[in-house]
Amino acid sequence: MRILITGHTGFIGSHLTEAYKKNGQEVFGWGRDGVYIDGQGYIQADLMDLSDVGKILRYCSPDLILHCAGSADVNGSIQDPVQDLKSNYITTHNLLFAMREAHMLSSRFILMSSAAVYGNPISLPVTEKQEINPLSPYALHKKAAEDTCIYMHKNHGYDVKILRIFSAYGPGLKKQIFWDMYQKVTQTGRLDLWGSGDESRDYIYIDDLIQAIMLVSEKAPYDEILYNVANGDEIKIKEAAMTFARNMGLGKEKIRFVGKQREGDPLNWKGDISKLSSLGYERKVAFEE
Repeated sequence: MRILITGHTGFIGSHLTEAYKKNGQEVFGWGRDGVYIDGQGYIQADLMDLSDVGKILRYCSPDLILHCAGSADVNGSIQDPVQDLKSNYITTHNLLFAMREAHMLSSRFILMSSAAVYGNPISLPVTEKQEINPLSPYALHKKAAEDTCIYMHKNHGYDVKILRIFSAYGPGLKKQIFWDMYQKVTQTGRLDLWGSGDESRDYIYIDDLIQAIMLVSEKAPYDEILYNVANGDEIKIKEAAMTFARNMGLGKEKIRFVGKQREGDPLNWKGDISKLSSLGYERKVAFEE
């Protein structure tokens, strides 16, 4: 199988690239330097250029496109929404419309979306059928990307899958909550964190996330588009902070919540993963581990 992975040097993309290569698949990695092809190096191409995208799709002729490229920075999207629009929506638009021009409607396209599209769910666990309510430009642009995927499926027969990924973490993620905690502990010897600590997230370790993506790519039926990717386990931020601090040798008296919420951050998350579980997903890595 020929696989094109956009954002192949990023957090999710790099782990996916390694996993598929270990499985003996032919992988093309598209990053900021262009498209990497084994034995040839990089071919210069820009995801923001529709013509470039079409040329690459015709050259690689992938059976599976895993679209991991894009920013995952809620605060950054508030500061620079135009750049976030380009990163998270325009790249998706270009890939989908170039697929039509390249007559690649039989290829499976998987969008790495985000649970951020749900905003503050009206009830937990949140199912894929619940109404979505973006709280940031990042979430809004992910929703637009989702809408384009669904449009292409309904009107042009695309085989698309949308993964609403909850709070992923693991080696190589040099941003978000645990990286932030690590920086604060090593630099200040304490943890000063946003919010009250009663906010909650549904965490998924990178190895389990890769398992989920592979299951969807291999087993998801054509007519099923939306999948929550999580563990169905609600963990409060204060519990996560205490677990992290304990592993860093930091006493709980060094943890403080400032009480102020950050713009764009939801309060509580817990995903219903019934659809993902029906494909055979089982968590392998416990949060404490």
